Amino acid sequence: MKNNFYLLFTFLFLCTALKAQHNHDEGHRKEQLERVQAAKVGFLTDKINLTEGQAQKFWPMYNQHSDQRREIFHGIRRKIRTGKEEGVSVLEKNKLLDETMALKEKDLEMQKDFKNKVLDIISVDQYIELMSAEREFNKLLMERLGKRKKPN
Repeated sequence: MKNNFYLLFTFLFLCTALKAQHNHDEGHRKEQLERVQAAKVGFLTDKINLTEGQAQKFWPMYNQHSDQRREIFHGIRRKIRTGKEEGVSVLEKNKLLDETMALKEKDLEMQKDFKNKVLDIISVDQYIELMSAEREFNKLLMERLGKRKKPN
């Protein structure tokens, strides 16, 4: 009886510890994402030379656009992951591929719409610089993440 009690107690303790670790990981991940977003705002603002008036109009629109694109990319990754699972039929895989292509088309339409709206706020030259700066920031971020993952 005592052994069962200790076993139950140990099991509950481990479950609680794992849950706490999971919550910590989520909080840490959210904190990291916020730091990356703040760095991105500073980087892009500097690169595209936004005025204060432009920034007030630009950032809410840009953030909404980025959130929508992030959702699309998560959807694409989920569909690809599902297609790789065992037991998924060829017919289901074809359907997932069609859905992936539809999401990519939606992303392209969103980008076109964003461009048309944002050009009321920033110049064409600033928009071109934005596209370049986004790629540059992502490249820098990937390099930094790659360095962090490499063992010393």
